[in-house]
Amino acid sequence: DIADDILAAGNVSFSETISIYPNPASEFVNIIMPVSSEKVLVVVYDQLGRQVLERDFSEGNTFKQLSVEGIPQGVYFIKISEGASQTTKKLLVK
Repeated sequence: DIADDILAAGNVSFSETISIYPNPASEFVNIIMPVSSEKVLVVVYDQLGRQVLERDFSEGNTFKQLSVEGIPQGVYFIKISEGASQTTKKLLVK
């Protein structure tokens, strides 16, 4: 329905406004996004869907840095949520 289309369009644009680098990462990953008016939650999951890391960031910052030191090498998924908007991106840790 139209509400789902609007929400999907909002999520697509939210996803497109977020950059993650370096990827692959070995010590930290930088997250660049538009200025947030709400708290941003970043959660990292392994390939089996197990949560390995969670971090809250305060509103207002466009630059967020997340340490991945101590996380074993592999493929992970990083979920970024701000209010009702969220996106998931692939992250390689080396």
